[in-house]
Amino acid sequence: MNTRETRPTFPFQTQNGSPELGAFREATNTAEPAGDCLALPNLLNSFAELAPVLCGELRRGAILNSYLLAAGLNQIVEDYLHQEPFLVSRAPRYLARLPQPFGRIAASAARKLSRWTFRARRARLYTTHLEKWQQELASFVGTLARSVLDGACLTSWQSEAQAWADQLLLNLDRLPTGLRREVVRIPSCFRSFDQHPEDLERLGAKVAASWPRRSTPLAVVGVRTSGSYLAPLLAASLVARGYSDVHCLTVRPGQQLLASEQATLRTVTERGGLVLLIDDPPTTGKSLSDSADALVLAGAPTHSIVLALQLLEGQVELPVHLRRYSAVLLPWSEWTVHDRLQPASVQQTLAELWKPGFAVQSVESVPIPMRLAPRSHVRALYRTYLLDTATGQSWERYVYVKGVGLGYFGEHSLAVAQALPGRVPKVYGVRDGLVYREWLPEEQRLTAIAPSDKQRVAQGIASYIVDRNRRLAVPDDISLALVGRLPAWEAASNLLCRAFGRAWPLARLLVDPYARWLLRGQQPCVIDGDMSLGHWFWDGSAEGTLRKVNADERAFSHLDLSSFDAVFDLAGAAVGCQDEAMVAELRRAYERLVGVPVSEEKWLLYQLVHIWDQKREHSGRELEVERASAQAIQRYLRATVFAGVALSHGGEFCGLDVDGVLETEHLGFPSMSPRAAVSLRALALHGFRPIIVTGRSLDEVRERCTSYPLVGGVAEYGSVAYNHTTGRIRTLLSESDQAALERLRKWLHGREGVSLDPSYRHSVRAFRLDSSGRRRHLDTKTVARALAESGTLKQVRPIEGEAQTDFVALHIDKGIGVRALLKDLASESLVERERPLALAVGDTEADRPLLALAERAFAPSQSTSNLRGARVTVVGRPYQAGLEEVVRQVIGHRPGECVVCALPDLAPETRTLLDLLAAQEKGTLSIIEAVVRLAIRPAWSERAGAQMRGKERR
Repeated sequence: MNTRETRPTFPFQTQNGSPELGAFREATNTAEPAGDCLALPNLLNSFAELAPVLCGELRRGAILNSYLLAAGLNQIVEDYLHQEPFLVSRAPRYLARLPQPFGRIAASAARKLSRWTFRARRARLYTTHLEKWQQELASFVGTLARSVLDGACLTSWQSEAQAWADQLLLNLDRLPTGLRREVVRIPSCFRSFDQHPEDLERLGAKVAASWPRRSTPLAVVGVRTSGSYLAPLLAASLVARGYSDVHCLTVRPGQQLLASEQATLRTVTERGGLVLLIDDPPTTGKSLSDSADALVLAGAPTHSIVLALQLLEGQVELPVHLRRYSAVLLPWSEWTVHDRLQPASVQQTLAELWKPGFAVQSVESVPIPMRLAPRSHVRALYRTYLLDTATGQSWERYVYVKGVGLGYFGEHSLAVAQALPGRVPKVYGVRDGLVYREWLPEEQRLTAIAPSDKQRVAQGIASYIVDRNRRLAVPDDISLALVGRLPAWEAASNLLCRAFGRAWPLARLLVDPYARWLLRGQQPCVIDGDMSLGHWFWDGSAEGTLRKVNADERAFSHLDLSSFDAVFDLAGAAVGCQDEAMVAELRRAYERLVGVPVSEEKWLLYQLVHIWDQKREHSGRELEVERASAQAIQRYLRATVFAGVALSHGGEFCGLDVDGVLETEHLGFPSMSPRAAVSLRALALHGFRPIIVTGRSLDEVRERCTSYPLVGGVAEYGSVAYNHTTGRIRTLLSESDQAALERLRKWLHGREGVSLDPSYRHSVRAFRLDSSGRRRHLDTKTVARALAESGTLKQVRPIEGEAQTDFVALHIDKGIGVRALLKDLASESLVERERPLALAVGDTEADRPLLALAERAFAPSQSTSNLRGARVTVVGRPYQAGLEEVVRQVIGHRPGECVVCALPDLAPETRTLLDLLAAQEKGTLSIIEAVVRLAIRPAWSERAGAQMRGKERR
């Protein structure tokens, strides 16, 4: 919510009352949420915006929301007191990875600089007064925590609480401007997980049972952000159990402790006390480990540190590096959420939500598929029977119950449901962290789209996005200010900075403003964030409306990627669709509704962010994610660099290798740089007919032929040829070859440490993963055993690459594949020539048969030395810069610098993105060139600066 009055906003709403029921259908389908709540559509609010909301909740006597809001304000202040410049705080970790001993020396210097800047900033801000103010606020939070655990309302001390809050916030305008503008961080514990204050009571009981002496000094230390909410509750539980000396503070990994915090730790530990470290349920445990290390550096002995944690479903023990600490654990089976999901509890809640006069006769649990992942909300399904006590009529209805978050974090679901009637399931109410809503039949889930339904479904999804944009509008795109918190624009910037290699810290200073400007929301709104097809339901009728589930969960989750741009949702739907025709229809439908085209740059970057997010969330999908990212880049180049390029029908053929010539993996996936794209464009426009000759799979060759100006391609080292002009596929394998490859594939399949790429059907691509998760080729012994034990030693040959080992039929090579393709593309006389290609470029030994077919054969400078000779000219530059040099020699000028092959007039943002993608084309030189181009303030930077200055004036 936003308190500004100069611009329209969607205000928070306080809902009261019960649903009006006339019949069971009305009771379920038109019910208004019951009970007092704080329905905030936007959960990312600044300190200045949340402070008045806290006062309002105190006046209402809403103890839980008051506690959550006060804890959020305290978190903002604590982070403000501890913050350091973004790059300075991360420099030691980056520099430590540089070659030794330089990395160690540089990291040590960076740590000293970090400490110096931290102290200098505190001296400049005169933070003593602010620290005392924060301590009063923390004391207030602790008092509210005790009230939450007591289960009492504020009636007994409401006037005192209001006076306390009013006094704390009386001089709000005197607080530092930067503090007032800071945006609260959403705690995973009470938003994305189903933790509850009663769980902290149970943890407190376990601590008390393990250390029964109540005079033991205790320091409860929460790992921010969740620790700002969990630690006061655990401390309050311990105080209620009779502990007389309990302190509460928080830490954030990577940030230094204040002198007062270090003094508290020393006081507790020197008297033989305990340091109870609390956070979300761990996955890797890195944040907890880093926080514990910081406590040890601050003077807390390792033996004094005790982890107080809840464990998620399937967790039976802590990660290895946390086991050196004592621990008090609350396993998943003991979480209190299970009590609230019991049928009797659900029946009581539904009776409160639905109108008096209608009795909930019975509630029984119905099996439902398990959660997609342990780190997600609980969910359950119930068959309910409702009786109208006046008429005796009864109905049966299924009710879906799902965790949504505690207090106003979960009541956000009501704001979404009320803003989007008919587009999301009917919500009956939110109670105690659970939402109660109608159940949509599984047979209506949109799992596949028939060709005849594509336009209707695309229109439905686009209209949902546009309607949401209108109904859940916010005045400003808050994500632009969330530096270091991985909003969508920052994730996009991180992806682009990969092109700068180890120079990425310098690049961040220049790429971040570009990404922020490009990915800003034109009409900011609370997005959905999870647009995959599996979350859509439709009855298939012409009158039926698409309805979206999980419309309230992803926008403000622990997975970050904050955005207030509706196009982010549109790109998410496109990535989840995986049907290019459907994606095109979806984009057209959206652009028709809003009347403004989506820029190609925004479309590309949002898709790359969504694809990267899939890799982050789902391990084992690396190949799929890599290929999807490559396709996104290919489509972007087709729409920009290759737009309007027509192929010659009578020109000479040129054969180009893909990896190392046309494409590299500087971005973390195969992609063609702008320099290579312009070179390929120049070849096509100057009358050549390019074909690609590669070890990649047939499907990948077809994808590139669709996006690049290619007449065809040879895949899997010559095993199969593809004619793009006719769509014909010609395999060159005999039945004996296919049988041998299948035997080898079966031998490798399931072999420990060996993975296969399933898209390779005319050869076998195998790889292993190293300790960092990167793909590597198989070791020599494994290759030898595979060939010998599968009986394919005399039929199959291995080709070793850096990231894989390919197995190809013994008599197959790229030259054979090229001749087979040319039979489909050209006359028989051309195929019979010794050198039917006018030009060929390759960089490995596997390319030798290809190069032998060309009148002019070239190799970039990184190519293997045995390619050098009279027939092959090795140019002076590597990779795609080498390809550009080759094309320059062939056409007589630099690609793109004549009237025939010159690029069209591109928008400033397009040229800037192409410059970014070109950063590593020529190594260090191209990185410097890209940095210089970004630093000279191009047109987009001027517009971005004007926009920011206008915003400040408002």
